Order: sequence, then structure tokens, then C-alpha cells
Amino acid sequence: MQVNVRHFKEFSEKSYGEKLFELLFAWVEKVNWTKLQIRDFIAIYAKEYQETFIDLLYRFHKYEVNEKIKTEELVHQLYGSEIKNMESPEEAIGHLTIMIEVVMLLYLEWLGVINTQKEKIFPGTVIGWIKEFWVTPKGKKLINKMIDYYLRIGKIK
Repeated sequence: MQVNVRHFKEFSEKSYGEKLFELLFAWVEKVNWTKLQIRDFIAIYAKEYQETFIDLLYRFHKYEVNEKIKTEELVHQLYGSEIKNMESPEEAIGHLTIMIEVVMLLYLEWLGVINTQKEKIFPGTVIGWIKEFWVTPKGKKLINKMIDYYLRIGKIK
């Protein structure tokens, strides 16, 4: 493995907040989310969520710090009218909830943008899902900084 010493030195001299913003920015703008998925059918959702991330970012911007949001509620906010017209809406909600968690929420949690409360699907196992999430104080700052950046470059008007 080769390390660019100059880039490493520059990165290590930055504040924690600057480093975190760079990581979030890299995840949003430079990483191909479809390549992070282990199954092809999930990659379709990854592509959609990455292409519409600015809209999703605005949704997270509207949440208050530490306001508990059920993952299913986010699905309703994103797909509400479409789900109502489906043959089996409960099944669609379950599927979309898992896709949002796998493609986006787990990464946002890892980056510290959100915290989560998980619920076990099968008691006594590690198999579970994110029941609800909330934007952290640090996450709110990162979201605001991303929005400011997108305003500055004209991606948000």
C-alpha cells in the first residue's frame, strides 16, 4: 500500500470536524454507492438514493436535533403517495425500510450524522433493523455545512 505522505500530513493537520466533513463529502460525491452493495438488487436503490441525495439531505435538515424518527416514517415521507397505490403496501414499506437502512442509514450512523435505536428481528440473535434514528448535534452541523456547500456551487437554489 502506498500512502501519499503530503496528503496524509494535510489531512492529519485538520480539525476533527473538517475531517468528518471531508469523509461525508467523499461518501456523497466521490464514492459510487452501488459498488458498496453486496447484492445487485440493492444497487438499484443505492443509485437512486445517491442521485437524489440533495433532496434526502434537505429531509434530514428539517429534522430537529435528537428528534426520534421511525425508519418507516422516512419511507412514508419519501414514497407516501406511491405506496398507497401498491397492491401490498405493508410489504413495500418493509422492503423500502430495509433498502434505506442498508444503503444510507448505516453509513450516516458510521459518519456520526445520526444515531439509531435498533430492534432485534429474532430475539437472542444479532439480526435486527434500525427502528428509529435521530440527527446528532454533530450531524446537524455536517448537514448544514453540506447544504451551504451545495448552495455555494449552485446545486441547491
